Amino acid sequence: ARESSMAARVVVLALALATCGHSQRLVVDVSDDGTCVLSVDGQRWMGCGPTKVRNQGIALSSDDKTLVLLNHTTSAGTDRLGNFQRTAFEWTSSQNASFRYVTAVRDYTAAHSSQLVIFEQAWPRGASGMNVPGEPTKTRDTISSSFPAMSVEGPPGKGYVTWWNQMVGGMEDGTGYGPWDDTTDNMKGGSMGGPVVVFDPEARAALVLSSWSKPMTSNLCFGSSAHALDLGLMGSVTDVPTAYVLEFGAVLGTGVNDAVQSFGYHLRKSFNKSSHFDPGARFDVSVDALGYYTDNGAYYYYKNFEHGETYQSALEQVKTQSVAQEIPFQYILLDSWWYYKGPQGGVTNWSATPECFPDGLQAFNKATGWPLVLHNRWWSTETPYAKQNGGQFDFIIGKQRAMPTTVDFWNFLLKQAKSWGLIIYEQDWLHNEWEVLDAALTSPTLAADWLMQMNQGAALNDVHIQYCMAYPRFALASVQASQVNQIRVSDDYKVDLTRMRDSLVNLHVGASSLLAAALGLAPSKDVFWSTPMQEGNPYGPLTRAPECALEATVALLSAGPVAPGDRVNSTDSTLIMRTCRSDGVLLKPSYPATPPDPYFTQKALGRGGIRGELYTTYSDVGGLRWGHLLAMDLAGSYDADPEDLKLSHATALLQYQSTAVGAGAGRSVRPAAFSQHAPMHVPACAQHDFQLWHAAPILVGEAGWWALLGELSQIVPVSPKRFVHITSESVYLTGAENEEIDVFFCALHPDAVANATNTSAHVGAESCNLVRTTVHFGTTKQVTCTITRKAVTCTPTAN
Repeated sequence: ARESSMAARVVVLALALATCGHSQRLVVDVSDDGTCVLSVDGQRWMGCGPTKVRNQGIALSSDDKTLVLLNHTTSAGTDRLGNFQRTAFEWTSSQNASFRYVTAVRDYTAAHSSQLVIFEQAWPRGASGMNVPGEPTKTRDTISSSFPAMSVEGPPGKGYVTWWNQMVGGMEDGTGYGPWDDTTDNMKGGSMGGPVVVFDPEARAALVLSSWSKPMTSNLCFGSSAHALDLGLMGSVTDVPTAYVLEFGAVLGTGVNDAVQSFGYHLRKSFNKSSHFDPGARFDVSVDALGYYTDNGAYYYYKNFEHGETYQSALEQVKTQSVAQEIPFQYILLDSWWYYKGPQGGVTNWSATPECFPDGLQAFNKATGWPLVLHNRWWSTETPYAKQNGGQFDFIIGKQRAMPTTVDFWNFLLKQAKSWGLIIYEQDWLHNEWEVLDAALTSPTLAADWLMQMNQGAALNDVHIQYCMAYPRFALASVQASQVNQIRVSDDYKVDLTRMRDSLVNLHVGASSLLAAALGLAPSKDVFWSTPMQEGNPYGPLTRAPECALEATVALLSAGPVAPGDRVNSTDSTLIMRTCRSDGVLLKPSYPATPPDPYFTQKALGRGGIRGELYTTYSDVGGLRWGHLLAMDLAGSYDADPEDLKLSHATALLQYQSTAVGAGAGRSVRPAAFSQHAPMHVPACAQHDFQLWHAAPILVGEAGWWALLGELSQIVPVSPKRFVHITSESVYLTGAENEEIDVFFCALHPDAVANATNTSAHVGAESCNLVRTTVHFGTTKQVTCTITRKAVTCTPTAN
């Protein structure tokens, strides 16, 4: 059995290795005058324009010689990212000989460490009077320095994608797309912007340009220089201290997905930040188990109660009824309705009002057994925590907002909340707290200090953080914050629930999930209703939830929190249990669903084939990979190949449509060949008839040729949270105590396997002997299923 098991793995993996392609080559050529050129595979992609900086209210430029080059040096070094060659240029002002400004290029490609270049801007002696004239709330969208200024040029046919606005670009007007050529105009950027990816779909190359070390004071602005993308200091910052350094990165990949993931990997490596999706990452109940939400769109969001009922009594009833229905909610999120607020809506005292929780949060936590995810918004100018208002802690008080400035405050706040049952601190309204407070916009350090002090307070109390209403810069800053492990990537559910906009966009989270996941963060889609009509909801009697099954599917495939917010006794238990085990552990994929590269080509250049929302992801189990595809709002059909699903072209595969939810719900499963020659044909669809498809590798062993189709009743039929290891003859499963599930296998005729591997011939239902086996989990919660030519036998396994 051991020999045949290994043989099966060699068949699959050797085929996969045979398809490995060549990597793209990034080259940076640095000139003696401080300019540079970025080339990919020998073709010039973009050049660096004049170097610029402001000092003492004067704009200096190498172009008009007001910025004077003193010298340049070269050196070699090594850091977390590998070996590099560094070329540095020292500048001064033609009007102030004591001023110093240094620009540098750290080239990691020269030493073959990685496809990465870091650009530096440094002020060895500090600087003052740097800000662009005007109100900080307006000049925050400009820059006061520029190096490099990336010219929009190079081979034709390139496009770009950039993340912009709240929710990491997940708003209706968020992520931007367009051509990267002489027609490029109005590229989104500034204080609401984030990384820019320039890609060539024909050359299969994509280059990420982004702030690196100080995202809270860095901007990417298009058009500051003539038809160029300028990388520099945010224009509202007034001065910088001695030895202040900004860094920007350029990372090359073989496509948009690969480039963004490589960018995230290198950025996290720079600051030693792990990913929630790393193998062996710590289980987090707020991301990895089923929860219950009460935020904007939930039934219990600013709910008016009658007849003496309170939030405490209503939510305790939700707990009681969920147990009766065997719905295993493992935690609860309490949104902004539970604490004290000031006249402008800011937080005054972050503790529960007696109207909401007469017995307090600690008693509620004890009564329900639910750990708490607790929401917070911006601080009121009247907060009693501030020394200015008679409190104990240092705050900066602005016209409309206040900001704490010490770790001691966060330690106090979160230590207190930990005694109530806090596990996740949700910092909402991030952009609002930051962009309305002038001090945060003009200081070179305050905004970053605020986030890091919050993180330190969370670390001291073993609490994780969820960011919400975050511009992309906050997501980038999270790589320096060890406790931030999740982030919202969509608008509030209420927007779709109440039809506040013409189109339903709360579900379109693929692009924002791509950036969030690359930065190691679990994307949060937000709350949803699992049944369409819920009497007495706070949004009006005609409110009807759109496409509940699709909401649950998107939430699960995002690999982030899954948390309905239904009225008591109104949860569709059948739908919700399609997302998780009986103990509430989510049966999610290994990584968030993101759009394949042709999606970005279509968005930016009007071609590529994916005319709508189509996302793919995968489940890795025992060195093997299963694929998953979700499509909605698709204007035309699309033929997906294995690469679209992050699968190897050389692995023998089966495709099959979900019979749990979507257009295939309730139908018989019909596996078919899946390859370049036999693509997954996804028809045009809306939201009500959304498409969910899966792909499984074909294995060979003593039992012959077979494939694990998994739990067909689940949205993700093969999840690493259920299937922990697979060989050619055995499948190892884990589950809840005394749980019972049905698992499906496909036993294939050898001729069918040849068709699946080598030709476009169809593998029909007659070629697949569908085998169903019932798995009983005992007290050990472990089961091993052995596959032979005659049967599948499952037995409990000792821990």
